[in-house]
Amino acid sequence: MTLLTLLFLVACGGGDEEPTAVPATTAPTAVPTAVPPTAVPDPTAGFVQLESETLALTISHPADWVAEADDTSGSILLASDAALLAADPGDIAEGGVVTLLASTVEEMSFMVTDGSASNPVDVAKTFGSFFFAEGAEGEASMVAAGEPTAATVAGQTGAVQNYSGTTETGVAIGGNLYAIVQGERVIILLTAVASDSQAALNPVVEAMVNSISIGELPVAAEPTAEPTTEAVAEPTAEPEVVEEPAAVVGNPAVAPAPEATTTVWPSGAYIFSNANPAREAAIYNGQIWTVSPGGLVAYDMATGSGRKYTPLDGLPDIGTFSVEVCPVNGVDRLIVGTRRGLVLYDDATDGWESGAAIGFDIDTGIFDMACDAANNRLLLDHDDVSILDLATGTLTSYTEDDNGLAWFSTVELIPIGTDVWATTNYRGASQIAADGTVTVYSEANANTPDDSISDVAQAPDGTFWFAASDGLFQRQSNGEYVAFTRDNSAAISYFGPSHIEFAPNGDMWLGFTSDICRFDPATGDCFDNYSTYSDPNLPAQSRISGLKLDADGNPYVALDNGVAHFDGTAWTSYQLAGEAPYNFFSGLHQTSDGTIWVWGETLLRTDVDVTAWTPLADVYPNDMVEAADGTLWFATSSGIQLFDGQRLTKYDRYAENPVILPITYNAIELDSDGRVYVGGDGGYVIIEGEDITNVGETEGWDSGNIRDLLFADGVMYAATTEGLLQLEGETWTVLLDETYVELPSKYIAALALYPDGAIVLGTGTGLAYYQDGAVRKDPVVTGSISDIAVLPSGEVYVTAFRTNSFFGSGGDDNNGLFYYNGVDAWSMRYTVAEGLPMESFRAVMVDNAGAVWVATGDSGLGGGLFRLVP
Repeated sequence: MTLLTLLFLVACGGGDEEPTAVPATTAPTAVPTAVPPTAVPDPTAGFVQLESETLALTISHPADWVAEADDTSGSILLASDAALLAADPGDIAEGGVVTLLASTVEEMSFMVTDGSASNPVDVAKTFGSFFFAEGAEGEASMVAAGEPTAATVAGQTGAVQNYSGTTETGVAIGGNLYAIVQGERVIILLTAVASDSQAALNPVVEAMVNSISIGELPVAAEPTAEPTTEAVAEPTAEPEVVEEPAAVVGNPAVAPAPEATTTVWPSGAYIFSNANPAREAAIYNGQIWTVSPGGLVAYDMATGSGRKYTPLDGLPDIGTFSVEVCPVNGVDRLIVGTRRGLVLYDDATDGWESGAAIGFDIDTGIFDMACDAANNRLLLDHDDVSILDLATGTLTSYTEDDNGLAWFSTVELIPIGTDVWATTNYRGASQIAADGTVTVYSEANANTPDDSISDVAQAPDGTFWFAASDGLFQRQSNGEYVAFTRDNSAAISYFGPSHIEFAPNGDMWLGFTSDICRFDPATGDCFDNYSTYSDPNLPAQSRISGLKLDADGNPYVALDNGVAHFDGTAWTSYQLAGEAPYNFFSGLHQTSDGTIWVWGETLLRTDVDVTAWTPLADVYPNDMVEAADGTLWFATSSGIQLFDGQRLTKYDRYAENPVILPITYNAIELDSDGRVYVGGDGGYVIIEGEDITNVGETEGWDSGNIRDLLFADGVMYAATTEGLLQLEGETWTVLLDETYVELPSKYIAALALYPDGAIVLGTGTGLAYYQDGAVRKDPVVTGSISDIAVLPSGEVYVTAFRTNSFFGSGGDDNNGLFYYNGVDAWSMRYTVAEGLPMESFRAVMVDNAGAVWVATGDSGLGGGLFRLVP
């Protein structure tokens, strides 16, 4: 299975998104045979609209098509027949499928390594390279027709790539791969239609694609204590200029550094992250433990107090994914799956022991696991499914390729008797017997009615229950199924449940997206139902990510805003107060008034005492600079923005008649005359009052992507993917390129000015210094430099990624936070071992209290802000 297939064809999880009308309950019925749709003469006749508030988009489709939306993965699946929802494009025999993936330029930048994630043609090329391939004889074949081309898709800047192919059974298929880029949003669509259906469905599918309407992603509301008089100008073809624009650009240089101050924080290292989005939970020694991208939390169930654990407390990574209580040598141990392997909690030291203690010393992400106490085993989502014998330390793996598992990726691991079940939420489920025999439950094998299986449980009467996207299914001893769906079960308003648990007394608990139901199989309704939309004791409108039962059979749920436990009468919720708003951070800046600006998912303001996190809505910067009068300029993926403290002015690349280049803007700087230079992946723009100068491909720009800008000693330097340049108005000069043997790499990502006048260069394979026309490489710092901070004293802080790493895995041991003492030596290298949150070090800054800040994060995998107070 290719990476693209994983991203596109992940089936949707269960849960009721919003309360909807529920049909009258009838007796459970057997699953009906799906009927293929008939041709629609008018492509848009009978269309209905599917809206996702979380993804901030709508798409219309025929009323008789089946739709599934998964806000968590950012995907929407639409099919002419329910049986196609779990099909690969190469498996389609008749009908059609439209698959949509909603992402952002920031997220896509990790995948689009050749070109820009803000260029839809480059996005389409990247995904096409993953997806299209000529299959061997007897295999599905998906072949691209030419190269992706720029196109208007749904009225937006986009690209299209046509393809054709055949299924394993020889059925001809075809369709298109679309990429749409609107501002920070990236939408990718894959259409697949069987040949016999193309005459009827191609116009329908094209109309669906062009019906997409993309809105702004929701952002956190301003705190009520913040003044509400801040106005934001509407985007226009011509930018709205703030009052007296000449004053903005007429003052020399940028604003001065803030005056030195002190902070209330004692000396030491600190991490700011958000540990409230819980992925799983486990009860151990009177505490509920939750795992999250922002660390691990232990809540005292008696007092409600919480204790957060991060790498400062010995964890190998701030990203924690799974947690179980499992007996080891007869003693219950708390075991945590992190992005860097397993750790065991040590009660005596309140510390952590490596997974090597139980035979697992592999430095890899453990995204799911389950304790099989009855058989003394730990089940791991590793290589594809691994079973760790806790008595011997033996690890046995079962894979899709070697053992015939349903899929390489798992959603839940469930021990039942001596068997292990692995669900996929896409390709059915695998049952691994004690002798290693694998049985796949899938629609293709005609032994399950729905491939989108997320959980499996065995009832006290021995029957098996399947939680799936279409509903809840009970497998009888004769292999037949009883189906509980939105058509006959009041408990299911749209999608089926994601979680099933049976209590010792036989009670059956179901977990949906936002509801917990004690289910009555006799009526198809809930004895009791608790919703985060209505129960005052549950975090408002939270999403459920995990469901377990305590020793008494009472449920507790992991939520995207904490954890909650039911004592048989009422719910008690637990959350940490004062957490950072999110965990992915990519930039830092301090303005002359002492305000600290951080960005990643959104733009936030705080101060040296971190008294609050205040968002500035509708700004998603890649870089920022402050003018002498305090005006702030932002370079964003969608354009250039100016904030005067009250109003936000946008120069939008997506305006009907844009006045700036249609590129992604990465860097921004002011020269001594106040001219604003903004560089990106296809040139640069100069703003001087009302005059705007574009220097792009039309003007002959051929020097790659501008990653950083620095104005020093009367020169505007540009760090690009082709070397170091000097910009002079509409002309430019190459100062360094790949021919300079002392330049570690022509890919330069960061620039800084050293007190002696040297330009510090951060390249893709190390640090270098440029002065008087010569360059020399640094022998110590050899990682992929992301940022540089130089102090007037000559001290230098550098952040670096590993070189030769793939998506944060493997690579050379040369990443971290580096410190040069300003005299003669690099005297410090901080990594996760020294307490930094995780391995992706994106930015560094020293504030006016002398504290060092480091921004870290990988989207969805963890991160946070690290602060070292002197």
